[in-house]
Amino acid sequence: MSVLVPHRNDAGSTPIIVNGCAFLNVSSFAYLNFHTDAEGQSRFELYSDGALGSRGAALLEPYSDDPKNIGLLVSAPAHILEVATKALRVGFQVNTHAIGDRGNRLVLDSYQTALKAVLGLTISVPAPR
Repeated sequence: MSVLVPHRNDAGSTPIIVNGCAFLNVSSFAYLNFHTDAEGQSRFELYSDGALGSRGAALLEPYSDDPKNIGLLVSAPAHILEVATKALRVGFQVNTHAIGDRGNRLVLDSYQTALKAVLGLTISVPAPR
């Protein structure tokens, strides 16, 4: 849900768009955010991994200063694939927070699989990904 909030600053009135975000208690602990903008486009927002500074970003190799830690996945790849596939089928856009290289790779692989399943698109992406 989006709410347009009038805001007055020194230069005059400036609208601020406030987007609501909900935490869904699903097996992958995914965060979903539904938004409809002025053009009527709708999207879901997911989180694949954590932040880099807290060593939560999902990496392919361990952190250099924490050799037993490769970060964490906030959403399971299967969940990202499921949401992306369902969203494409109903015309929604999916935005995914992905910081680490492993988190990004899993998201891009999920998007690629969903695009092929729903739209028949085959995308060739050269390594590395």
